[in-house]
Formats: sequence, structure tokens, C-alpha cells
Amino acid sequence: MITTPRPKHQYRFRLLVGMTLVLAAATPAVRASKEALLDAARRGDLSGVKKALDSGVDVNAKTDYGVTALTYAAEKGYTDIAKLLIDRGADVDVQDTFFSTRAINWAARNNHTDVVKLLLTHGATLPQALLKVAISRDQMDLARVIIESGKVEPVWLQRAMESAQLLGNDKLIRMLKDAGVQRADVTPTYPMTQDDLRKFEGTYVGSGDARLRLVANFDGTLTRMADGMTPLTWRPVSPVEFQAVEYPNVKVNFGLENGRAMTFDVFTGKNIYMFNRAKDAPPGASRNESSVADAPVPVHEDNEPVNKTAAWPAFRGYHAGGVADGQHPPITWDVETGEHIRWKTPIPGLAHSSPIVWGDYVFVTTAVSTAPNPTFRPGRYGDVDSAEDKGSWSWRVYCLDKATGRVDWNKVAHEGVPRSRRHIQGSYANATPVTDGKHVVAYFGSEGLYCYDMAGTLKWKVDVGKMDEGWFFDPSYQWGQASSPILYENMVIIQADRDKNSFIAAYNIEDGKVVWRTAREELPSWGTPTIFEHDDRAEVVTNATKFIRGYDIKTGKELWRLGRNSEITVATPVAGSQLVYITGGYAPIWPVYAVKAGATGDITLEDKATSNDYVAWFNNGAGGYMPTPLLYRNRLLVLNNNGILTSLHAETGEQLFRSRVGAGAGATFAASPVAADGRVYFTSEDGDVFVARCGTSYHLMARNQMNEVCMATPAISDGMIFIRTLKNLYGIGAPGNKHDK
Repeated sequence: MITTPRPKHQYRFRLLVGMTLVLAAATPAVRASKEALLDAARRGDLSGVKKALDSGVDVNAKTDYGVTALTYAAEKGYTDIAKLLIDRGADVDVQDTFFSTRAINWAARNNHTDVVKLLLTHGATLPQALLKVAISRDQMDLARVIIESGKVEPVWLQRAMESAQLLGNDKLIRMLKDAGVQRADVTPTYPMTQDDLRKFEGTYVGSGDARLRLVANFDGTLTRMADGMTPLTWRPVSPVEFQAVEYPNVKVNFGLENGRAMTFDVFTGKNIYMFNRAKDAPPGASRNESSVADAPVPVHEDNEPVNKTAAWPAFRGYHAGGVADGQHPPITWDVETGEHIRWKTPIPGLAHSSPIVWGDYVFVTTAVSTAPNPTFRPGRYGDVDSAEDKGSWSWRVYCLDKATGRVDWNKVAHEGVPRSRRHIQGSYANATPVTDGKHVVAYFGSEGLYCYDMAGTLKWKVDVGKMDEGWFFDPSYQWGQASSPILYENMVIIQADRDKNSFIAAYNIEDGKVVWRTAREELPSWGTPTIFEHDDRAEVVTNATKFIRGYDIKTGKELWRLGRNSEITVATPVAGSQLVYITGGYAPIWPVYAVKAGATGDITLEDKATSNDYVAWFNNGAGGYMPTPLLYRNRLLVLNNNGILTSLHAETGEQLFRSRVGAGAGATFAASPVAADGRVYFTSEDGDVFVARCGTSYHLMARNQMNEVCMATPAISDGMIFIRTLKNLYGIGAPGNKHDK
């Protein structure tokens, strides 16, 4: 879902005029009626919608994102509710303020033909490109409704006919002929065979990490495909020039090297967009470290290695740093031959939590369903759907022997039907546990917070309430909890951002009693808080939509806040000695912030500013979506979920290089990178672990295939790397460490 950056919603609504109306709308009774109407529309409750309207609530009442009850009814296909709302005066052209999308677009997107027809019948404006979208998705019933509305401009009907002829869609051709559209001459002005077009096929990367794929067609054209975008047809007009069939003003010019297209530029009349072919693995790259000549980068005094011992006690080790210098994990391994595979232990259930390590033990959590094969779909596809789980689940904590992988104990923390739903790409055990060597704390969101001793005896548990964490635009889509607990001295700290009543809290590690709890006016978030220790102050830094915040770790008092962030935040802040780094990768901005120690008050940057007294630097565009960035040897490595790696100078924010991780394009990354001894480990969802040096440039050293989906971040300890796949936990180590047999 790529959208044009827009001002933040919290600033828009301060500009509203008409104080009488604002004050009236702010009364609790009116707010309750508005919420009742919107909630009933989301749930498909016709009687609830009617009851809310009969109480006098405005039929066009909006959320903070400009969404009305009609928007929800159209998006979900509730025709009866949409008709009632329209009959009561709903604005059929209502347009939200985030995606700038009308109700008819939401209905068409989900192929709700009856709602589209209803809206058009009642005067809704027809976006002209909607017919092209329906054709590209082979939604012929929707295309018929759009054509028969009589609202499609002749030029768009003609473009549809050209597409139909190029695609050989006889049904659509007949439909358009019935509407009076004449067949078109679509003969390419420069005919090419499919073999001629092979030189242009492949994946290309543009600015902002935009990624396109070109496919040769049997009719002598190319199809341009991109995630979340409508496919376009390009026809050749010269050996290196193409024209978009659907948009004749769009021209494409390719650059060839040795008979193969390596670049292309798209000309729209006003703008030029440049793309480069996605790079393959560097020539001669092998699984052997000796093939790499890049020298290690000196360690900067402000970023000494975080790990002082072999422990890896939380998500990404100490304070989410992800660094294990001196631990010497292997560079290569092979799960098929068993090379360097010390053990492999099956872990039942569906879980994305990462392993942690203390002493001779490895801990991991999971959630096991009584129903076989619970819904799970990895990959980069942009769907917002919640999983429809059935049956009961059990939430468990495992303790394994570090040397052998033997399960020492397995405790069921909770059993029952989940209190909230999860994303189809997520699990009910996303949060990584944490330990101090005496206690092991597991956080299962709506199912509670649990503390065990090292022998597996439950010491205490806390019900933190129902964690409804969903899509900011439509909270009825629930995605589940993912923020992991952290420890500081005698406190367990959790960040609980949900649809309503968000908070951050600290609990006593010995008995689970609340030490402090601070309310947060915040949207759902999924990142783990981090500890930022500097000078004589320790604080908790949180990443979230409305504000990035710093709290006094002893009292929970807010110290500072920083506005202008992504609408969905997943990455964990990462702290150095004098700067803490926060990133986001979802619209309206893709920021990387470096915040100085000692910040106080509202430190939000002024418009177009890139620094102030407390923000050392700001980069809008380099931010990563899901993986947490890695601060290593004075570089901030930001990995996006599409595999684009950006290296920034940690002190200045200067971009040092940008590269694609791995060989070729197409990999998706949910796990965060970790580092040890000058090497960085990147784990893709496909189960490829890429080992690279990231000094002045990116150098691939090895690609290790786990042959399973990997969503969890690895742990490193004592010469071993611990990798969790969808079904197993692996202990991997080269000969020579103390766990050698």
C-alpha cells in the first residue's frame, strides 16, 4: 500500500473551524453514538446502524482518517447497510484523508459489484481508471456494471478495448462492442517476437525501493507488474522504446548492455522515473570467507560491542543491540549434509518469537492450536486480513539444553480460545521472552504476562487486558500483539499499544506488582521498547505512530516526544552511547531519526527541518518497515522488508551505500539482522541466511539455506547461532567451541 505522503491526522483536525460544532461533537453522548454507528457498519449490523441513525447521529460522522459508515459498508460489501446509509443522506463520494480513496474504490477493490452498482445508481463519481483495474483483475461482472453505468469516458472505453484485444478477452470485447465501442488497431509499430522481448524481462529497482517486474507476452508486448499496483501493458515502438497501451503519454526508454536491458526510464510528460535491473550475486561470490577482501571497519568509541558475555537475554540480545562480537558463530553450514548442525529440535505450534540464551539454556515460546494447520501466509503481499482461527490454543514456554537441544522443560502458561485475533502472517506468540538468569518472563498479549524461575516453576502471572491491536484505518482488522518485554534492574517493562487505552508499565520482577503505569494516547504499535542509558540517566524509548517517546525508567514519567512518524511502527529503537535511533517504514513517511541524549519536551522537527537541538539528524526515505536496524561499528544498517539495505553513518546520517541483500531480487525479510566479528547475518522469510561484510560496501560471504520459512531473529552465543524456523529450532556451531562433542 504505497500512498503519497500527507500531513499527519493529528495536525489536520486542529485546523477545523466552527467551534460550536466541534464542542457539540466532543460531548460523550455524541461520541458514543458516532462510535456505535461506525462499529455497527464495520460489523455488518444493520439494526445497529438503524438504531444509531434513529438516535440522531450524523450519517456522515467520520473517524480521524475521514472514514464514514458508508466507507466501511462499501469496503466490506454490506449492500443493505450501504443502501440504508444512502437513503439517510450519506455522501456517496466520501473520500478518506489517508489513502484519498472513495467508497466506490473500496467496494471495487474487494469486488463488491452490488455495492458499486448501488453507488453509481445514486450518483457516485466514477474514477475512470476503475474499469482498467477491473479488467486487469479479470473482474468481468464488475467491468460490466461500470460499462453499463454510462459514466465511462470514450477515451477510457477505447483503452479498455485495446487491452481486451491485446489480452484476447473475447467476453470483454463483446461487452464493449455492445456499448458501441469500435475495435482498435493495436498492431505494434515495431513488431517483436517473444524471444526479442526476453532481453527486457526481469526485476528492476527504482527510487524509494520501488520494485517492478517485466514479463514478455505472446503478442509482442511487455507487462509491467508491481506489488499493489495495476498491471500495465507496454508495446514496442522502436528497438529500445515502449509505449504504455493504457496511458499513451507514458513512454519507456531502455538502456542495453551486451544485448540485455540493464536500465529503463519512464517518461510521464511531467516526471522521469529511473530504474536499474536488480543486481545478481557478485561474480565469484562463494561460501568461503577467504573470497572477501573487505577489511573490518574500526570500532568507534561511541559504539563498543554491546555483548560483554555469552548471554543473549532478550530480543536481539542486550538492549536489542544485536551484536555478539567475540562469540565467533560459523559463517557456513548445511542442514542437508549436517555440516556444523549441532542439533535440531522440533517446536510445535505457530510462533515467531526469537530464541534467547542464558548460560547452558535456550528459551523459546510457542502457541499450539487444537485445530490442524492454522492459517499462516508469509511473504510481501500487503493484505490486512485477520486469521479466522477455530478451536482452543495453548501458550507454552520451552527450555532447551544449549549443547544438545534436549527439551529440559515445557510449561503451559495458558489454554483457551484466543481473546483477540491475529494477522494471517502473524502468530499468537510473536513476543520474544526475556531473562536475567534468575527469571524467565514470557508475554502473550491478551493471554497475559508470565514469570518462571530457571527450573520452570511459575512465580506469578498478570492479566494485562485484551490487546486489540489492529489496522489504524479499520480496527475491525485485528493483527495481534508483537512487542516483547524487557528487563531493567528489578523491573519487567512492557509497551501495550492497542486500539484503546494504550499504556506502558513496569512490574516488579519478584511478585508481578505494578511499579508504575503510564497511559499513552497512542495507536497500536508492534515494536519493543528499548533502554537508553547515558550520562546519569536511564530512559525507556518507544516507537509508535503519534509520537516516539522517552520515559524516565524509574517513574514512567514522559521526558520527551517526537512527532511525524509512520502510521504503522514495528521496528525497535536502537541505542548507542549518546544517540538513539528510531525508524519507520509505512506511509506517510519512511523516517530514520537520531535523537540525542538528554532530550526534553516536544522535540518534533519543524517542517522541512532535518535537525534541531535534540534531533541530531533525520532521513526521510531510508526507514525500514519490519526489521529492527543494526548499529554496528559506527554504521546504522537499515534493512527493509523488501531486502534493500541502506548503510548510514551513525553520527551524521550520511548514506554510505545501498544494496540488495542476497542474490537477485524477490526475498522478503521479517527477521532483524544480527552481527558478530565483522559479519552481519540477514535471515529471509524463505529461509536463506545471508552472511555479509558491511564495511564501505556490501560483500556477500555466504548463503545458508534452512529449507523452511524463517520469521524469527537468530540468537548468538558461545560460538553458536540459534535459528528458529517455522517448525524447528537449530543449534549451529563450528568445531572448536566448548560445546564440541
